[in-house]
Amino acid sequence: TVRLEDFGLQVVAFATPQEAIIKLAWELLFKKEPSVTAMFADYQLSPIYTGDKLALEARRIRSDLSICIVSTDDFFPTQLRYFEHEGYYILRKPVGRERLGLVLSMILNGEHRPFSTYYP
Repeated sequence: TVRLEDFGLQVVAFATPQEAIIKLAWELLFKKEPSVTAMFADYQLSPIYTGDKLALEARRIRSDLSICIVSTDDFFPTQLRYFEHEGYYILRKPVGRERLGLVLSMILNGEHRPFSTYYP
């Protein structure tokens, strides 16, 4: 299993989507430089809360936040078009080291590529 920590990144995990939103809001209010540079969210966070909903709420707080949605399922073409329009990155589980490294590189460099170059 490949992990974000394997790439030397500091990862902060949250028990609930609401905790992640509170962290973003707190940093916006009280820190000069936010420590959160990207958000990785599973698409199905709970039976009623999805990663794209979290992404939407996070972008209301930080419009510059890079967001990657990870899923075991295929997305409908309309979902993929929406994600691409919003500038989200998409990864499908299982995520291999090479694909995760590519997406991390794009995030850190502010680069966007069509999903077809890295999403099966």
